Amino acid sequence: MSKKSTPKFKGLWIPAGLLKEKNLSAVDKLIIADIGYFNGGYRFSWSAMAKKLGIGKNTAIRAVERLSGKLGLLENTGDEYHRELRLTSTALLLLDEPVREPKRPFIKPRDAAEVEEYAASIDYEIDGNRFIEWYEKRGWKQKNGKKLTSWQKAVGTWKQRDNSNGKEHSDNRQSVTTEQYIR
Repeated sequence: MSKKSTPKFKGLWIPAGLLKEKNLSAVDKLIIADIGYFNGGYRFSWSAMAKKLGIGKNTAIRAVERLSGKLGLLENTGDEYHRELRLTSTALLLLDEPVREPKRPFIKPRDAAEVEEYAASIDYEIDGNRFIEWYEKRGWKQKNGKKLTSWQKAVGTWKQRDNSNGKEHSDNRQSVTTEQYIR
């Protein structure tokens, strides 16, 4: 039995945000995507860039001049012997990978009064102690096991659920005596 080899990917991945950009040519998109894979500067010679992307040397020169000049998507640093390109913040947005702020940590409400105050601000009446106990028992997680991102959103969810059910939020448990359970 012969061992099958899996083909290796050869090519350049172009993000959707960049593909959708109508004022860029295919060559422009290739150059931005290629440079986007390098964190920091992209050092090159015109011949090497052209060969790598499968375009002519003069095409590469014109495209880089257009991208760094009129379109302002590249910063062309260095001199004619030591060329280096960097993407501008505008170009980074086209790569669908904007610099993301770190996630804010989940902050529990200070006390029941804070929960009740917030609920009142959205025209909802809630027992803050019951709300806090509910989530404390569950480790501040939703029913599906995912961590809460905002207790304010959870209060809003309780409000929506109560409005749609026409009743108070409960933990869906009923008190059952032993006799009732055995029947």
